[in-house]
Amino acid sequence: MVDFFKRRVQPHRDSYEQFAYETEENHKSKLDLVRLSAVVCGIEFCYAAETAFVSPILLQLGLPVIFMTWIWCLPPLIGFFLVPILGSLSDKCNTRIGRRRPFIIIYSIGILIGLLLVANGRTIGQWFGDLNYTSLNQTSLPFLSHKVGTIITILGVILLDLDCDACQSPSRAYLLDVTNPDQQSLGLTTFTAMAGLGGSLGYFLGGIPWEKTALTRILGDHIHVLFTIVWMIYIICLMLTVTAAKEPTNIAIMAPYLNRSTSRQFLVSTYSINNFDEDIQQHDEHTLTTSNNMKISYMDYLRSIIYMPSSLKWLCLTNFFCWMAIVSYSLYFTDFVGQAVFGGNPKLGYEHPLRVLYNDGVRFGSWGMAIYSISCSIYSFNMQKLNNYFGIKRVYIGSQLIYAIGMLLMGYLRHRFAVIILSATAGILYSTLFTIPFLLISKYYASNTYGQTNTNGQIRGIGTDVAIVSSMVFLAQFCLSSTMGTFIHLANSTVMVTIVASILSICGAISATQFITFTVIINSQICEKTPQYGECSTNSACGCFHMIGTHDDTGVCGFLWPTCSRLVRCNSSDNSCLQPNTICVQHPQCEDYPVCYPVTMIDQNMCPPVKNKINLKWKQNAITVAGGTRGGQQLNQLGFPLGIFIDEKKNIFIADNANHRIVEWEYNAKEGQTIAGGNGQGNQMDQLDFPQVVLVDQQNHSIIITELRNRRVIQWLNQKQQILIDNIYCHQTVYVTDYNNGRVMKWKKDAKEGIVVAGGNGGGGNLNQLLYPHGVIVDHLGQVYVVDKGNNRVMRWCEGKEEGEIVVGGNGQGGEPDQLSDPTGLSFDDEENLYVADYSNNRIQKFEIIL
Repeated sequence: MVDFFKRRVQPHRDSYEQFAYETEENHKSKLDLVRLSAVVCGIEFCYAAETAFVSPILLQLGLPVIFMTWIWCLPPLIGFFLVPILGSLSDKCNTRIGRRRPFIIIYSIGILIGLLLVANGRTIGQWFGDLNYTSLNQTSLPFLSHKVGTIITILGVILLDLDCDACQSPSRAYLLDVTNPDQQSLGLTTFTAMAGLGGSLGYFLGGIPWEKTALTRILGDHIHVLFTIVWMIYIICLMLTVTAAKEPTNIAIMAPYLNRSTSRQFLVSTYSINNFDEDIQQHDEHTLTTSNNMKISYMDYLRSIIYMPSSLKWLCLTNFFCWMAIVSYSLYFTDFVGQAVFGGNPKLGYEHPLRVLYNDGVRFGSWGMAIYSISCSIYSFNMQKLNNYFGIKRVYIGSQLIYAIGMLLMGYLRHRFAVIILSATAGILYSTLFTIPFLLISKYYASNTYGQTNTNGQIRGIGTDVAIVSSMVFLAQFCLSSTMGTFIHLANSTVMVTIVASILSICGAISATQFITFTVIINSQICEKTPQYGECSTNSACGCFHMIGTHDDTGVCGFLWPTCSRLVRCNSSDNSCLQPNTICVQHPQCEDYPVCYPVTMIDQNMCPPVKNKINLKWKQNAITVAGGTRGGQQLNQLGFPLGIFIDEKKNIFIADNANHRIVEWEYNAKEGQTIAGGNGQGNQMDQLDFPQVVLVDQQNHSIIITELRNRRVIQWLNQKQQILIDNIYCHQTVYVTDYNNGRVMKWKKDAKEGIVVAGGNGGGGNLNQLLYPHGVIVDHLGQVYVVDKGNNRVMRWCEGKEEGEIVVGGNGQGGEPDQLSDPTGLSFDDEENLYVADYSNNRIQKFEIIL
């Protein structure tokens, strides 16, 4: 008979269910990811209002430009020291609503207060004695006439800018906490897309002439209308995010540590930054620390910066240059358009022609920044494809060079259309800043690079490192704001904004060249000389996945049935994987091209290595585990059993041939229960006719049965039946027991003839002969276990050997514990105990393995 299915449909459910990667509860829909990213959309609305109108507001209050740039220094100076500390505190925060959301809410309160102060600073100042200075005869606005309003506005700017920057770290960490590793790339892409959407809509709002609408009669001038709308939008976005997902409780602050074992390890190529392999050696031998026992102090945080891994240092440096380049654009762009492109002057009276021209330029600049946000959103949706095609290194460097060229052209042309078109290059860099650095961090933690305490005593958590990398925006803004005013003053032109942005972006590209390919050590086992999907583990739900760049029949042992729709193609340029915690393998049933496979499904906890089966021995006196009484139809009886199947719980599924039914005997049960057939002999869909082979597909809880008389393969699923004759699964090679010729034949796919692998010397009882062979199983070493029915024994034939060896039976026909009578089927459990269907004795015999 043909053993189509052995070892194919025995998934290890307990192992499968322990990984959050495949559970529906933890899988996030696209709507969930949008909600988780909604808060950054609201933040970008606030950024749009801030970057487009804060500089003009301060200049219109009479603040000198050199002092205005120093105001932008205060929020990053505070944030650089404060935000990462709060990020590390969020790693160990344990409240009823989680560890990230309390910080998101606190920062959001600061954002809302900041919006109110910036929009109403002048009005509040008038309440405290500032002059309502609206004289049309003055050509400039004196600063001292608005000193209280200026101070209130500056406080609002500091609060708004600080909290907008700070809120992104816990928001991003919240997203990474509640999403599966395979979804983090999509989650960060959604995060960036929502940022682009918020920015574009925010700048569109800024470009609308609100002073010409009826809202000004209720809310005031253009600024008041805009900031009020943004204030309400932010509250909605905040509520969408904090109610999107429940945070995991008692979560370890580090990535799970992949325990070492004595089995072989393999190397997987992917991308990171310089010296990553050295970081692994420094970190991989230390213990895991959880939120339950960690105490993080200010000195711990400082040490985490001083002694950060070299790979993280390069990432911070690159992020620093990139943020300086983008901040140069975002903070001073509308002022550049108002002065350098439109030729206006913000320091003149309200109705002075040059002041009106400047205001027109500011509004026009808002449209350019809207284009920048739209391009950010569009680019983020295509970034994963670009990373897969070009590689993360080329994308990271290329985005910075594109931005540098765009800024140089903008400063050189100083044309309105150039402002609109070239603003798109800023969106490309912004999308990159929002995605690639944090995707790399999640990759590091997924591969356990930073997931331990190092020899310097520092404690690393993903929240801390996300905050440290994010804090580069504060350092960048501080350095840029403290110098940009001087550059503009010396050059006497805002064109310096674009020149400085271009130079800084080139510096970031040079820093990004330090990114190289690295190797990650992952605890799994190599399967050599094993066919695709061949047996490689004691968990029969695992199989061998061939890897790219290895010799034929070599791969890694992994779980056979992931959700194919969640696997993405490997990077076509070098067959690497951008997704964190994945490797590149062949999986033809999911995709013709190589795909990125989750590491959690190749870990030895999922796929334990097989024992050395070459010298396995079994006790010769068997235990009867089913039947054993005289043949009959009762539930404690069997009628000439044929095929058997053992699941991971050691339950026995038996093709009860003469009773035309399938019975299940639970472990240590005294009787079985009918689970298929049992309705008399026949060919109806609820009947069986001499069932031969039974297999259980526990992935979908179905039973697969072959029948002799009806000549069909049928599937029973929840008491519903369907014929599967056109859906037989085969691992490239078929082994056939040639009953009358006394041999076992191996047929490779598309072969013209078979190969004899057991017997073939005529029927008989010698070690090189078989007599009416019946059941057969082939292990991962190519050893053939065959039921030699006519000789009442089970034999093992090693590949290339002329003779087999008797493993059980062979003591004559009979009913004693060491005898068999017309055996037909065999199976192994996960401990390698051998089960034999003893046909004429109407029993199932268990031969225990000798350890």
